[in-house]
This record gives sequence, structure tokens and C-alpha cells, in this order.
Amino acid sequence: AWSEHAPATYTHRARLVEGERERLRGDLDAALAAYDDAIELADHHGFTWHAALACERAGRLLLARGRRRLAVPVLRDACERYDRWGARPKSAELRRLLPELAAH
Repeated sequence: AWSEHAPATYTHRARLVEGERERLRGDLDAALAAYDDAIELADHHGFTWHAALACERAGRLLLARGRRRLAVPVLRDACERYDRWGARPKSAELRRLLPELAAH
């Protein structure tokens, strides 16, 4: 309901929650679509930390489903956004999880 009154502030958050809901239901395609929307909307409205979180959630979902090759660029995007936001310990955590992220 909040996204109806302040879409720039809340729509990306609603899509992130929808992504989590779809992930829990086991619908990979719907979850990834919601995460992708959340990333795009958060970036568009300057919510870097929310875009980073949506990238991380999408990347971790891909990893959990055995889609490592697809997860790496998404998690790399999460690291870049976390770094831009100043959350370097968070990006370091992801780089420890996947050494491929440190290569770039």
C-alpha cells in the first residue's frame, strides 16, 4: 500500500519482498524477475543499498540452484554497489564466498 502513495520510495522494496516470497515458493523465474525489477527501480531512485541487497539475493538464489556461472556477475554487481555505498565489509564477505569476485 505504501508504494501506491510514494512509488519512488517503496515500489523497489515491495518488489524485493515479492522476490523473497517467490523464492520461498520455489518459483525461480518469478523471484528473479522481482529482484531484477527491485534492482532497476532502486538504481533509478538512488537507493544503492537496496539495489545491492536485491543483487545479492538474486545471486544467492542462483548459487543455491546450482547456477554459479550466472550468479557470479550478479554477485559482482552486488559487491560494486556495496562498495559504492561504503559497505566494504559486506562486499568482502561476498568475495570470500566466491573467490571469482575478487578477480575483477
